[in-house]
Amino acid sequence: MKLPKDILIRFTKIPISAEEAEKERAISLLSGDEYLEYLRMSNERRRLHFLFGRMLLRNTVNEVLGHASAQDDWSIHIGSFGKPEIVSTRGLARLHFSISHADRFVFVAVSRIYELGLDIEKVPRHHIDIDAALSPEEVSHIEALKPRERLKSIITMWTLKEALAKMLGVGVLLDFQNITVLQEARRIVVRDGSKFDMPGKVHLLTKCIELENQPYIVSLCFSKTNRQDKGHWAHKCDRDPEQRNSLTEREFFPL
Repeated sequence: MKLPKDILIRFTKIPISAEEAEKERAISLLSGDEYLEYLRMSNERRRLHFLFGRMLLRNTVNEVLGHASAQDDWSIHIGSFGKPEIVSTRGLARLHFSISHADRFVFVAVSRIYELGLDIEKVPRHHIDIDAALSPEEVSHIEALKPRERLKSIITMWTLKEALAKMLGVGVLLDFQNITVLQEARRIVVRDGSKFDMPGKVHLLTKCIELENQPYIVSLCFSKTNRQDKGHWAHKCDRDPEQRNSLTEREFFPL
């Protein structure tokens, strides 16, 4: 499966430190609200991650638009469920994005027509305890694997669930134990108990890449937006919580 041409993914490495001139250039690209958010951060490492993530996002947005945008042409708005969105102040075409950090790397995905969820994680050398985020089917699948295959499988499951949660914009409302990633069949099954509206069709992409000789899993979930819907999927729940769907079982197939 190939990445659709309407989705652009870029990444960069965040330096341990940055020259003042480089930081000033990144700060100059921030909108007013983003600059205030930057000032509220006291940790220098977090500030650098924020600056370089926003700089990468703006460069990627400009690449999608085909022209440079001014720092006040758009800003980032955080929705009620924590999903960040691009809000245009100059009538720019609606854009969707997702951003993910892992160690010193930051990845950004931007699209005009797809809702996006992107997640990246490094594959650890030793076992990690995320059993609370796995469904019973996933636990059985992992136990049947050879030890060297388990960590990659676990991280693939985790990143796909994180990407789905980001795309839906529902944050912690998504119970990972109610989601089963069937890797061999390349699909996700959502069990009964998912209390939010779902889009009609979700596509999945996941890939193992090497960065500085370390393996990372990059996962992307995306779905075409309904142009009549002015908000992301979770907004329907926000407006009318009593009308949330409870799904008996739902499968999402890749493109």
